[in-house]
Amino acid sequence: MINFVAAQNIADENMRALSVLAVGALVFGLASLALTRRAAKFSRIPIVAALIGGGWMFFGVGLLLGPIGFHFLTNESLTELRPLLQLGLAWIGLLVGLQAKRAIMAEVPAVLWKWIAVDCVASVCTGVIITAVTLIWIAPEATWGALCFPCVLIGCATIGWTAELRSLRGLDARSPRLGTLTQAGAGLAVIIAITIHGIVSLNTSVLSDGTIALNLGWGSLGFIITLLVAGVCAMAMRLLLQRESWNDGRIIVSLIGTLALIAGVATVLDGSPMFGACALGVMIANMRSGAMRKLERVITGSETAVASIFFLLAGAMVNPIVAWWPWIIAALVLAFRVVFKVPTTRMFSGNTWIERGADSIHFATIRQAPIAIPLAIASLLERTDNVQSTMLLVVATVGVCSNVIPLLWKRQS
Repeated sequence: MINFVAAQNIADENMRALSVLAVGALVFGLASLALTRRAAKFSRIPIVAALIGGGWMFFGVGLLLGPIGFHFLTNESLTELRPLLQLGLAWIGLLVGLQAKRAIMAEVPAVLWKWIAVDCVASVCTGVIITAVTLIWIAPEATWGALCFPCVLIGCATIGWTAELRSLRGLDARSPRLGTLTQAGAGLAVIIAITIHGIVSLNTSVLSDGTIALNLGWGSLGFIITLLVAGVCAMAMRLLLQRESWNDGRIIVSLIGTLALIAGVATVLDGSPMFGACALGVMIANMRSGAMRKLERVITGSETAVASIFFLLAGAMVNPIVAWWPWIIAALVLAFRVVFKVPTTRMFSGNTWIERGADSIHFATIRQAPIAIPLAIASLLERTDNVQSTMLLVVATVGVCSNVIPLLWKRQS
């Protein structure tokens, strides 16, 4: 009888392991579709470009596969993929950091720095205030430590906009400089959002009783350790690539090992792997070496597939919430994007450096930046509770609605 029970337990564990492998294979298989020629052909259609560019087509697939749909991807199976998710978040942070080249930053016009500064301050303050007031309303006993993390998440998710303009292809051609400025601003905003989120993650910790508390001393130490580890990894990769002429396969293997180290350090420090990996990307982007340029080329080629994976997983991780307050937060954040970002875009596009162009590009800044979804997943992995799960729903709702508004406006005009 004992042997039978033991055999049954082993069989259950084997089936669980096989299910995790099946889920991983399914996720990576679906994400690989984004790299096919057929996907590139369909992406020329404006509506499809908006869905693929924002990742929402894969988000819909995740909804069908998750608890809301066919329940193929369960919370238990997704939990088993946590190490891979941490590695994927580090990869995204690396992709973002590679944009911060010194030569490119030197060419950024002053009007863009002013625009991004105004947008970041207003977005973070508005997102924090909306979320804090709502959470205090429904839970007056909540501590400041518990409020800090979800509030900053919504604030960081509100920063910036998506860089995708292909769905407005026929309109942005009339104002190429405004289109370039919009895309460049989106890239800068993503770096700032990851940095703010990463610093806040390091300065908050979960206590033994499950409560979240601010810990500025540990956060400052964690910040220094994260930068030191990123610097050591960047120098080590440069030395390795200079000594041997590695092919793409060896580069990817060494890169995965490096990102796994950064993700592990982030887990120990109770922080986000995206921040450390972003710092690593900045260092790699500014190293003058042919081998590092090859590494950069290998990394950037995976951008579409990695983004698709996380949007698919976000759809599977979203749980339907019957409470009213998440929808209030989403509605207020969406209203802010419409009321603030469109006039701000028009104001800064009135500068002499940019001619006034098609209004649709002004409305394009309503759309939430795709980085908001990885930020929400990172927050959920760091602080697994109902509040963070609800924040993922808020971010997804704002993302979908903000992508629909410009398309509806274009159709009516």
